[in-house]
Amino acid sequence: MGDSELMFKTMTEEKFKNKCQDYVRSKNCEKLQPTWVNGEIWTKLRGQARSNDIKLQKLQTGIIKATIPALQVANTLLKVKQGEA
Repeated sequence: MGDSELMFKTMTEEKFKNKCQDYVRSKNCEKLQPTWVNGEIWTKLRGQARSNDIKLQKLQTGIIKATIPALQVANTLLKVKQGEA
């Protein structure tokens, strides 16, 4: 399988959840988490707006989950460059 094929191959939901558990958000990155809609606002939204919001939340969550390991790699590289690792 070529590199380009790996970019477009989708992962099962279960495998994605297992991978995400391997990477824990750092304590100094408390803002690196999905946002949630206020409950009062949520009850007033129409069905289509809720559906769109759920899709956006899932997308945001995926981006955040992918960002965590990238930040960990960047941090490791920075430590190596500074001679700490």
